[in-house]
Amino acid sequence: MPQHFMRVALRAKVNASSALSVNVFHLEVDTLTDPPNYASVASDINTWIGTEWNAILTASQTFIDLTVTEETYPGAVPGQGIVTRNTLGARTQPDDDLSPALCALAQLRTATPKKYARGHLFLPPAINQGASAPGGTFNVSGPYITAAVAFGLKLQNGTTVGSTSYKTIVFSKTRVGRGETPFTFPVTTVGIDVKQHFLRSRLTSP
Repeated sequence: MPQHFMRVALRAKVNASSALSVNVFHLEVDTLTDPPNYASVASDINTWIGTEWNAILTASQTFIDLTVTEETYPGAVPGQGIVTRNTLGARTQPDDDLSPALCALAQLRTATPKKYARGHLFLPPAINQGASAPGGTFNVSGPYITAAVAFGLKLQNGTTVGSTSYKTIVFSKTRVGRGETPFTFPVTTVGIDVKQHFLRSRLTSP
């Protein structure tokens, strides 16, 4: 079958407040069964990056689930697969002094120097004060940024399971809507911005 373009959503919550963290990125999948088995795709992705994303979370957060959805584009085969996790985060949490809105940023870069070919992820919150550093940054040698870098490297490199390869892309819904091509752009680098970013929407979710 031809290549497919998937939307991946990782969901977690802060247990005390139920504040949600959702990270969404896109993948190009080169080979699928006919019809596609989206549950198998979700399982592959969970095996690939589930442990690394869970390592960003503290023990006061729960990794809820991972959902894979075929994006809307010409030739798409609608479908969805879900892996339910319900696992506590792996990162040690000596305190919960930081706002659940405070986080680092993962920057998805491609070889195309256009706004529509860039992406980013507001990573799960740092939560504990020990993750912070002077100047409104995060401690680059601490567990939070170490886990974020490991996750970013996994996204950057992609993975292959059997005969199926998964490559991280930036997917432009705007270009799809306009009938423009290309509308996908391979990610070349995932950089971690260690400045403290404040994602206000996490204070009002769910």
